Amino acid sequence: MAKVGKNENDNREVRRWSETAEVLTSSAKNHWDIGEELAILDFARAREDRRSAFHRLSRRGSAGWSARSLTSCLTYTREKMAIRRCCHRVLCKSAALVGTGQLPKFEEDLFHLAPGDYFLIPTAEVPLTNLHRDEMLEQ
Repeated sequence: MAKVGKNENDNREVRRWSETAEVLTSSAKNHWDIGEELAILDFARAREDRRSAFHRLSRRGSAGWSARSLTSCLTYTREKMAIRRCCHRVLCKSAALVGTGQLPKFEEDLFHLAPGDYFLIPTAEVPLTNLHRDEMLEQ
């Protein structure tokens, strides 16, 4: 396992998988501007509805393109997960929670099963990241 330094400057780069991406020019648009231009995001209406800065997928733009795109992405992801049979446990040990930064910081918010060292997982991140805990993965 790689040694972790005191800060980012103390850590040694072990391997690089690709070249650093080129910085876009100032002519590049933000995703929120593109979304409003295509009428697929509606920030103004979302602020009216919820009194917040959330966005709303619009049904006006491109005949519901944004909502259909989101549904397609969700369906694709669900199917990929079903093919891989990626089902994770809902219980984990404290070491898994320490490794993902949940413990000790959020101990008061987690559900602990006593007696023993088991907790309910707060997010899917915990079992996924712990699949390869304390390992150095090859490219």
